[in-house]
Amino acid sequence: MPKLKEIIRDIEEVFDPALAAPWDNTGLQLGDPDWEADKVMVALDPLPEIIREAAKKKTNLLVTHHPLFFNPVKSLDISRGEGLVAAVCIKNKIALYAAHTSFDSAPGGLNDFLAERLGIMNAGPLEPMDDNPGAGRSTGFGRIGNLKKPITAPALADRVKRHCP
Repeated sequence: MPKLKEIIRDIEEVFDPALAAPWDNTGLQLGDPDWEADKVMVALDPLPEIIREAAKKKTNLLVTHHPLFFNPVKSLDISRGEGLVAAVCIKNKIALYAAHTSFDSAPGGLNDFLAERLGIMNAGPLEPMDDNPGAGRSTGFGRIGNLKKPITAPALADRVKRHCP
């Protein structure tokens, strides 16, 4: 069975933490890199109901887009919120990993996926990461490009609704 640190290494090869915004909290949120992990679940947010589902399915690793902890933790009331999530994760030996802005800005990441879904051609970063050594032209936040033909704002809103329910 693979170790958590091996899976994290594979995630970070594609979604390099160096591509994350300085204010972000990307990476291992809870868990031990030496834990074994053979069942992975993916979610947008580490909400209590998601954590309960992960525990029910005997998941070893939950990879979320948004991190559990954005700001320094001042207290962990395990009856609710972040504290509840942390308690359920630890009790059930579920590691929690967040790939937030590292996933957004990576080549082939969320921004590229959304640009493609919306029909944006020749997409490039709205905010390139030129100061990141080794970062390619396609790294950075947001995407800007061209549509095949001009459309109205309501038509664009409908396209977003259709492709991003």
